[in-house]
Amino acid sequence: MGKQALTPKELLAELQEATRRYPPERSRPQSPHLDRLLEFEESLGRDRAKIEQDMERWYEENRDWGEELFREVIKNLPEEGKDLFDDSNFFAVGTLDKVEVNAQAIKAGNGGWLILLNIGLFTFLYKVARALATRFVAVDKNGERPYGDASIAFEETCRLVAEVFTWYAGAGIPFGSDFPIHPAQLTIANLLATYAEQFVICHELAHHVMGHVTGGTEKNILIANVPVQTSNWNWEQEFEADEGGLRFLLWKGDVLGGNDTVMRYTGADFFLQVMSLYEELTNFPGSETHPPSVERLNRLRRFAASLCHDEDSKAALFQRAHVVEQMLQVVRQTLFAPTQEQSRHLEEKSQRLVQRLENLLDKYTGGMTPDYMSFYVNAFQLLEEGPTDILANTISTLMETYRQHLETLTNRESTHDDWITFQKLKLLLGFVEKLPAEVQAIIFR
Repeated sequence: MGKQALTPKELLAELQEATRRYPPERSRPQSPHLDRLLEFEESLGRDRAKIEQDMERWYEENRDWGEELFREVIKNLPEEGKDLFDDSNFFAVGTLDKVEVNAQAIKAGNGGWLILLNIGLFTFLYKVARALATRFVAVDKNGERPYGDASIAFEETCRLVAEVFTWYAGAGIPFGSDFPIHPAQLTIANLLATYAEQFVICHELAHHVMGHVTGGTEKNILIANVPVQTSNWNWEQEFEADEGGLRFLLWKGDVLGGNDTVMRYTGADFFLQVMSLYEELTNFPGSETHPPSVERLNRLRRFAASLCHDEDSKAALFQRAHVVEQMLQVVRQTLFAPTQEQSRHLEEKSQRLVQRLENLLDKYTGGMTPDYMSFYVNAFQLLEEGPTDILANTISTLMETYRQHLETLTNRESTHDDWITFQKLKLLLGFVEKLPAEVQAIIFR
């Protein structure tokens, strides 16, 4: 088969190879929270051994998360809807190893369509959901809180969420600190992010069902130097795809009913809230083909309200989305106009972080050679705890200070303190070399 007649699956394979940053073999998950999460699942009566076996099979088969999301979406569609997407020769969904927070539909050479989702999109949504989840409280059927209250202070939650946004806006990569969180909250974060990701897929599916792919204009673009063809939608088509996508996401027999429906809607609402805040942070006014996410969110909410039977069902549907909105409003304030209390909280945490970094530099220098491995392990832990942007700026400042100090050696004899300064500079340079290129750019800038 010629290159021009590639099926969506074949085109996906070519694009995945072109964008791959790491070897295809996946490492097993090393999350420090994995054991706690498995213990929690076991406490709910689930089979831990089976969960571990499923995870092992997932990694052995090297399965595509985007395709898994797609399969879950169409599983819940009516039979006549599934027929449109069952043939992989004409329709496919897959993931690209790209850090950009983006998804798009492109046309394959044989006339079929391929939906592409970047790993950056999954990571960004999950980072925000996980930080927000530190304030979520799991309540049982009797209204009790069997798993305790929120993990951390509200101000710290807002800082964690704000950090994810500022890190991506500044460095171009989804990144954020690690922090304590209960397994029940991890479960909620997973659901919120997963339904947000499924909404993205449902939105793209709706473009196809509504005939937008045959009525729009087309343009040629490059993805990792591979020429592909995509369609341009107009604003009204984007609004229509949001509404159709929400119907697909909520479709499980009774269109509106039950706790699962509320969580699914919250995922869609959460996605547009997150993108609205990001667009505000990066001054994105919308484009000819894509309306601002805040406009999409307002339209989606009006449409969702029209699906509800009465005021009570409408209040129930929007309840969790409004909680997320209230939290993101405080995050917005933290980003654009922090209060004195928020500023004080960030300043105190930043000072502790800087002091800990300097203590590490003191601790692992002074001998014949610096203790590289011990420093790297502890420095990466600091990077995870954050604020990562403060740490990056601190590293940059210290490296410049050490460099300027060593330049004075041209005019005098060296001392033991000079030797320690040289070791500290080597530790920081070695650590920075191990960071992603995007983070290095922030530090050296």
